[in-house]
Amino acid sequence: MFNNKRYKVLATISIGIFIVCFAVIMTAWNRITYEKCIEQASDRFYVEYVTRGYTTGTIDTKYNKELIGLELILNYEKLADDFCSYFADEFEIPNNELLEDNTEGLNAIKVYYRWSLWICIFSIIGIIYSMLHLYKGRYYSPITYGGLLGMFLLAVQGIGLIISDNVVVSALRDMIFKEDYSFFKSGDILLHMLPPEYARWLAITYFIYGIGMAVVFFIIRAITIKRTKPHKF
Repeated sequence: MFNNKRYKVLATISIGIFIVCFAVIMTAWNRITYEKCIEQASDRFYVEYVTRGYTTGTIDTKYNKELIGLELILNYEKLADDFCSYFADEFEIPNNELLEDNTEGLNAIKVYYRWSLWICIFSIIGIIYSMLHLYKGRYYSPITYGGLLGMFLLAVQGIGLIISDNVVVSALRDMIFKEDYSFFKSGDILLHMLPPEYARWLAITYFIYGIGMAVVFFIIRAITIKRTKPHKF
């Protein structure tokens, strides 16, 4: 009985942590949010990008505006690839070099991605290890409790985002709620690549991924209840 309880706790914690880390990783790998933000960016955003000298030409026509949008997406893709590369500490954008302060700022945010990647791997191992033992006795309750724990952790993170005094977290809060990207320094292309509403939509995407994965576990639990009779909750 003791062993079953131990494996139940391990499975529950592993699933809850996996949900949160999975959301971080998927948000970092996500590219669609940026593309949608660029499509909806105001003309002022494009004008500023051109007048600052980060591209050539004008935005007098829809065709030129689309070309600039494609250029922004390509630059972002390179930046995002460097961000998702675990061992890379430098960010390279064609024909543009980021300030050292901005590189350090991106790496400060990247710490969350790096930790999430490792923790996600260990949580998957924990899920497999514990569920292999619980499977024999048809104990599937950790799937439900793990999903609930994951949603609880997402809620705690949301509250922490609002009240935390951590420098990086407070900077993210300003980006999300105030469209204030002053965490990064002006003087390179970075600030002119980020549409004002980008951080807000990225945060929404993060919680959608987290809640979505929790729902997946709830669906798995519903299937186990229906398929394994008699079953033990």
